[in-house]
Amino acid sequence: MARIDKKFVLSTSQLNSHKFRCLTEGAQLDDFIANPIMYWLHQTPEGKGTNEPMPIGFWEDIKIEGDEITAYPNINDSDAFALSIGKMIEHGTLRAASIEADPIELDTDKKNWLPGQKLPTLKRFNVGEASIVDRGSNKGAIAKLKHEGKVVQLSDQQSAADFFNLLQKPAEDSMKIKLNAKASKALKLAEDTELDATDVVDKLVDLVEEKEAEMVTLKKAANTEKITLMLNKAKDEGKIVAGQIPGYQKLAEANFDEVKGLIDSMTGTQKLRDVLGGNADDNSGEVAELMKEGFSELFNNGGLARLKALDPESYKLKFKQRYGRLPNE
Repeated sequence: MARIDKKFVLSTSQLNSHKFRCLTEGAQLDDFIANPIMYWLHQTPEGKGTNEPMPIGFWEDIKIEGDEITAYPNINDSDAFALSIGKMIEHGTLRAASIEADPIELDTDKKNWLPGQKLPTLKRFNVGEASIVDRGSNKGAIAKLKHEGKVVQLSDQQSAADFFNLLQKPAEDSMKIKLNAKASKALKLAEDTELDATDVVDKLVDLVEEKEAEMVTLKKAANTEKITLMLNKAKDEGKIVAGQIPGYQKLAEANFDEVKGLIDSMTGTQKLRDVLGGNADDNSGEVAELMKEGFSELFNNGGLARLKALDPESYKLKFKQRYGRLPNE
């Protein structure tokens, strides 16, 4: 018998009786073409014994023709059961086939659904195998869905709905949340009081996210406090003046260690007094005003030279803000 000259439609994009559809243009056929196995009613062996259902043949001339995936059956004529299926195909008793679809991408946007559609569209999917069936859900029958090794036989609409719910819900191992003792206790409480464990886990996830946000805020506050203490200490030691603090603050937020190294390299009060010929704080107001101006403005109005004479460290800061490096680096 071997090849039977009757073309089967394995799948189309039309709505099936399970209230979802598979877009033909999204069918990935490479694996199927490489191993075009054919079963009866999607009954596949599990390797548990010698009496399990075996393939009844394979498919030939697998093509996408318009909106249809088509193929011709080649029956294993060395097997009595397969041969009986082949004879019923030739007789016209068996005329339907369906595919095993492994979803890759779903379209859950209802505005793209057809009238009467209740479940998501398989926008892209792998075809694993195709079976001869006695009765398909429609011309483009889908009787078997598979995802990550999980298989569902679509005996009714509810089973299809359950599968799509499972498919769209993140797996527990993908959550990557290590539940601590309190989390485990919460789950046990849900179990004992017949609460929905999923809701409990969702609340725990929300709690973790809240705590993570709090930690980010606390770290930022701690970093700000660290910078403030460093700059106030530098001011007290005469290394910088009050007008310089905002500029150093901004640089330290971007790179604390670099600014700390710069401040640590400063000599402090004695050197500043030598330059100014007196108390450094006497000119702090003028330095602060100069630091408010931009580098180009200071350069054009002579303020840059004045700033360098009054406070070399402020000049260095302004230079670094403009060029990203210290003078003579």
